Amino acid sequence: MKLSQIQIKTLITILVALVIVLGIFLRFYQLNEIPFGVYPDEAANGTNANQIAEGENFQVFFEDNGGREGLYVYLVAGVFKLFGSSVWSLHATSALIGIFTLILFYFLAKELFGRKIGLIALFLFSISTWHLTFSRDGFRGILVPLITIGLLYFLIKAYRSKKVVFWVLSGVFLGLGVYSYIAFRMVPLILLLLFLYYYFVQKKRFWESKLVRKGVVIFLISAFIVAMPFLVHSIFHPEDFLGRAGGVSIFNPDLWEGGFIKTAFTSTVKTLGMFNFTGDYNWRHNLVGMPMLNFWVGILFLWGILITIVNFKKTRYFLILTGLFVMLLPSILTAEGVPHALRAIGVLPFIYLLATLPFRYFFRTKKFLSGVIILVLGIVFLASITYDNYRRYFVTYAEKEEVYSEFRSDLRELGEHLNRNSYNSPIVLIDNYSEQSLEFITDENAGYKRFSGDERELDELIKMTKLIEKNFYLVLSRDFLQLADRSKQLKKLEPQETVKNKFDQEIFKVYLIK
Repeated sequence: MKLSQIQIKTLITILVALVIVLGIFLRFYQLNEIPFGVYPDEAANGTNANQIAEGENFQVFFEDNGGREGLYVYLVAGVFKLFGSSVWSLHATSALIGIFTLILFYFLAKELFGRKIGLIALFLFSISTWHLTFSRDGFRGILVPLITIGLLYFLIKAYRSKKVVFWVLSGVFLGLGVYSYIAFRMVPLILLLLFLYYYFVQKKRFWESKLVRKGVVIFLISAFIVAMPFLVHSIFHPEDFLGRAGGVSIFNPDLWEGGFIKTAFTSTVKTLGMFNFTGDYNWRHNLVGMPMLNFWVGILFLWGILITIVNFKKTRYFLILTGLFVMLLPSILTAEGVPHALRAIGVLPFIYLLATLPFRYFFRTKKFLSGVIILVLGIVFLASITYDNYRRYFVTYAEKEEVYSEFRSDLRELGEHLNRNSYNSPIVLIDNYSEQSLEFITDENAGYKRFSGDERELDELIKMTKLIEKNFYLVLSRDFLQLADRSKQLKKLEPQETVKNKFDQEIFKVYLIK
């Protein structure tokens, strides 16, 4: 029985909807528990979002906490308005961004290779642990795949249809990109290389078409208008345009190990090897050291690269291969924390387009029996990858003590403890950087004061309080627990409370100073 084209389209539409539901499930399932904590960099986004939600601190670039582009913060503020300020709402913002990324990605893949390939590409992207990890935290880098996909999709639609609305939308996405994350600033290089490819390889002068020339002008004007506030800011604050890039760059002599050439070579090899061999070592980004791709997806990815090389003279293949290597540059050009999954997050759309290309060979069979066998094997294959990725994130990764620690879950437990208990202006021993998490998590009832001195200063504080006969609570955060052994005054006291995490590790202590 042969299905009609309408039946095939309907079936694929249903399957696309089911895959998106799967993507929603993976991004919202146990979101309040995995990850449980909120890292100070995430918390800074949440604190700024609270200020915006309250009608304050409107900026295109937030200079505190090392400097951050503002788009993600404004999106978080919108979610806070709807659901209230919380760790869940902060992480839900990324989850929502991740879901919209999946939807746009399907349309991009369909535009390039048709519905069937679009469906497979969407499926592989939706179960990606790489994308899943950043869809469940509070880092702004999750915007890069979304905006890159939107830019390319609407640009392709604009070129093929010549419709003004698509030129405008593609320009809007390009302009929005400057407000996302520094890695996006490599994207214009993709467009430049694509232009050079058309001219030198395909010998096409697409600008000879009046409609295309008009469209390109509209595209550039739209991008400029949207990006203008950030560009004006960058004129007066040029250091904000590159952010931390200079400090971690391979061009920074302080980071060279064996000279520039060796440093650049090492960074390149580590970055290229992250897909199939050794991945990111940061617990907030990855199950430490594990390849960023599932074994079989990694094989498909390499196969897809070979396909693009063979078909290099076809524009869509050139675009994918160029996009992959350009968006690897933010990782390759740095000499710190390499391989770095967050800096390289812009490669995700290109990875899953490449990994899907081999499936085109399986769709060409005309024999019914062969088609059934391929379909059954394909379902089993994709189901096994799904199960493997699910276990990797929700079982293995989620249960690691290092993940709990690196996301500073101890600070969330401390903050929620302060919210539940009225300590009457307790003094919390915590450093400036970590306090960002505590500041975001605690409410007005906590009313704590920060102290970050050494044991001698702490002893003086306790003595002073005893002299004026004023009781207060002293709370030692995880990083200051050792002061309990070094402080002469605290050695004389027993903690009123010692709180441990689920790994039976002490995470904070509470003392009543009389």
